[in-house]
Amino acid sequence: MVDLSTYPFPTYIPNKIIAYIFISFVFISFLIWLIQSIHNHFQPIRLIILLFLSHLTILIELIIRATPNTIQQKSKTIYIVMTALYTVSQRTIIIANFTCLIEYSNKKSNLSRFIFIGITVGIILADILMAPAGLLSFESDKIQLSFLFRQMSTSIICLITILFYLILFCIKIYSNMSYELILLLIISSLNSLIISIFLIIMSFPKYYIIFNDDEQWFYFFQILPIVLTLITWTILHPKRSFKNQNQLNIENEKKIPYVF
Repeated sequence: MVDLSTYPFPTYIPNKIIAYIFISFVFISFLIWLIQSIHNHFQPIRLIILLFLSHLTILIELIIRATPNTIQQKSKTIYIVMTALYTVSQRTIIIANFTCLIEYSNKKSNLSRFIFIGITVGIILADILMAPAGLLSFESDKIQLSFLFRQMSTSIICLITILFYLILFCIKIYSNMSYELILLLIISSLNSLIISIFLIIMSFPKYYIIFNDDEQWFYFFQILPIVLTLITWTILHPKRSFKNQNQLNIENEKKIPYVF
C-alpha cells in the first residue's frame, strides 16, 4: 500500500545552492535571448514571445524554490503557483517546437492553421484536466481521482510531443533546414519528450511518492531538460537557425494567416 499522506507535497527540503546554480544559467540565457531578439527586431514574434515566457516562468519558479521555509513547503498556494509556473514553461517550449515548423515552412494553408490550432487546443485541454488533478489532491478521499486526471493530462502532452515528429516528416521541410535548426529541434523536441514521459510515470501513485522523496529526480528529469532547451534556443537563436529564410522579416510576419 502506497503512503499518500504527504501527497501532493514533496518530502524533501529544496536545495537552495542547486536552485541558485540553475537560476544563474537561466538568467544569463534570458538576457542573451532578449539582446539577440532586439537585434533581430523581435522576429519571428511568436517564437520570441514563447521563449520569453518560458525563460521568465521557469526563472520565477526557481527563485521561489531557492527561498524555502517551513510554511512554503506545505503551502497549498505556493504549490499551485510553482506547478503553474513550471507547466507554462514546459508548454510554451512544446508550442514553440510546432511554431518553428510552421514559421519555417511558411505554409499558408488550412493544414497549417489546423495544426497550430489543434496543438494549442490539445495543450489547453491537458491543462484543464490538470486543474482538477491539483485541486483534488488536497482532498484525502479523492486522491485516486486526482491521479486519474493527472494521467489523462500527461498522456495528452506525451501524445502531442510524439505528434511533433509525425508532422515534421509529413510536411517534409527538414531537408531544407539549416544544420543549426535541425540541431535545435532535435534537442528541444527530445527534451520535451523526456519530460512528458517522466511526468506520465510520475502520474502513478507509487512513482509519484518515489520521485517526490528525492529532489534529484526533479532536477534531472524536469528542470535540466528545460534549462538545456532554453540555452540551446539562445545559442541557436532564430537569427542564426533561420538565417536562410526570407519569411522571417516583418513584412512576411504580417502575412501569416493565423493568429497566435
